[in-house]
Amino acid sequence: MNNKQMFYVILLNVITFFLLVSCKNSESIKGTWHVQNDSGEISEMTITVNDVKLEVN
Repeated sequence: MNNKQMFYVILLNVITFFLLVSCKNSESIKGTWHVQNDSGEISEMTITVNDVKLEVN
């Protein structure tokens, strides 16, 4: 692997790291949400600290 390729691999790893760190759990998204799929069916999605639950009606 030459220096240019190594630079791009390191850059990609750094960007991926910052994306993963910045996508932490937020208090504003916790709760019950009504979601709609591409065919128009409405379901309920519950987001808690440890999991995401989807209940299809």
